Amino acid sequence: RLSTFRNLLSGQVEWRGSAVSVTGTAWNLWREETLDDREGEVGSGNSWTRAEIGNTGGRVTATWAPKAWLVAGLTLGARHDSFADEDLVVESDRTNRGRMSDTGSASADFRFFGDRLTISPVLAATLLDNRLIGEVSDRVGGGADTPVVDGSVDPRLGVLLRPASWLAFRANGGRYLRPPDLTELFGDSGSLHGNPELLPERGWSADFGARSTLKKGPVLGGSVDLSAFWLVSENRIIYVQNSQRTLYPVNFGNTWVQGIEAALEVDLLSWVDSQTSLTWTLSRNLTEGSQAANNELPRTPSLEVWQATSVHWRNVIRIGHTFAYTAPNYWDATNLYLSAPREVHGLFLKLKPTPRWPEIAVDCLNLTDTMTAVVPQNPADPEDTSRMVTAVTDYVSFPLPGRTLLASVRCAF
Repeated sequence: RLSTFRNLLSGQVEWRGSAVSVTGTAWNLWREETLDDREGEVGSGNSWTRAEIGNTGGRVTATWAPKAWLVAGLTLGARHDSFADEDLVVESDRTNRGRMSDTGSASADFRFFGDRLTISPVLAATLLDNRLIGEVSDRVGGGADTPVVDGSVDPRLGVLLRPASWLAFRANGGRYLRPPDLTELFGDSGSLHGNPELLPERGWSADFGARSTLKKGPVLGGSVDLSAFWLVSENRIIYVQNSQRTLYPVNFGNTWVQGIEAALEVDLLSWVDSQTSLTWTLSRNLTEGSQAANNELPRTPSLEVWQATSVHWRNVIRIGHTFAYTAPNYWDATNLYLSAPREVHGLFLKLKPTPRWPEIAVDCLNLTDTMTAVVPQNPADPEDTSRMVTAVTDYVSFPLPGRTLLASVRCAF
C-alpha cells in the first residue's frame, strides 16, 4: 500500500500602476507518503517507510513598460526543499535533508512594426545551496562531484514573427539547468527508488515552428501548429529499470533528443470540435566508451499521439471520445527490454443543465479493456520471430487497469 496526503497553501498579491506592475507569490506545499510493503511484493525488498516532502518559497515579479515597444521584467525567487524519512520496520531516527534555491531572471520584450516582430532575451541565474542535503564530508546526496554551492547563469532568446494576422513564426533557444529534486534523490514508492548520487542536468535547447489560424466562422474554424525541437544535454536525468523491475533515475553523460511536434484544432458548425497532437522523437546516447553508446534513450518513445473529438450543445452537454497512443520504448540503457505499445480509448460526458446547476462528469477509461499485448520475445534480435504476451503498463511500469468508470460532481459558489 502507498498512501499519500498532500496539502498546498498559496497566496498572491498584485499592484498595478500606469507603467509598472508588481506581483508577489508565496506558497507551501507539503506531502506525506507511507509505503507499506512488509511482504516485499514490489521493489527490492521488505520495507515500511514514511516520508515527508516539503517545498516553501516566494517569488516577486516586477514589470516595467516605459514605451509601447518595450516591456522589461525582473523576477527574484527563493525556495526551500525538505525531505525527511524514517524506517518504520526498525523504528530508526528520522533523516532530515534540505536544499535552498535562489533564482533570478531579467527579461525584455522588444516589439517592432506594430507587434509584428517581438524579440525576447532572457538571462536567468540559479544558486543552489546543497549543504543541508547531507554530510558535506562525503557528499551524501547530490552526487559525489556536486559542489556544496552550485549554480548557473543561463541566457535564452526568443523571436516571434507575425507576417499576417493568420500566420506566426516562433523560435527559442538557450541554455538550461535542472537539478534533481529531493524525491529523485531519496524517494521510495516501491517500484520507484531515488538515487542520492544524481548530478544536476545541464544542456542547450532550441525549437522553431509556425502556427496558422483560421478565424472561426459559421462553418469552420481552427488552427495548425508545426514545430521542431532539439535538445543536447550533459548528465541528463532518466529513469531506467533494473533486473528487479525497479525504476531509479540515473545520469546519462551526453545525450541529444530531436523531433517534430504537430497539432491540429478544428471547430465545425460550432457544435463539433476536435484536437489532435503528434510528437515524433529521435534520441541517442552519446556517452563515449559506454556499452550503450548510440542507443536510444530509455523511456523516450518515438511516437506519441493524442486525439479528442466531442459534440456539444452550448455549455449544457458535451459528449466525446479520446484516443492516446504511445509507441514501444526501451526501459533500459542497453535497449534489451522493449515495452508494449499503449493504445487507450475513452468516452466522456459532461452535463450542466443550467448555470446554477453543478457540473456532472462521467468518464469511461480504457474503453476496450486493453490490458495485454503480443510483443517480440527478443527485440534485440530482429531475426527472432517468436512472440509473447505481456502486460501493457504505464510510464512507471504499473500494469494498466481494465475498463474504468469515473463520476464527479463539481459545484461553484
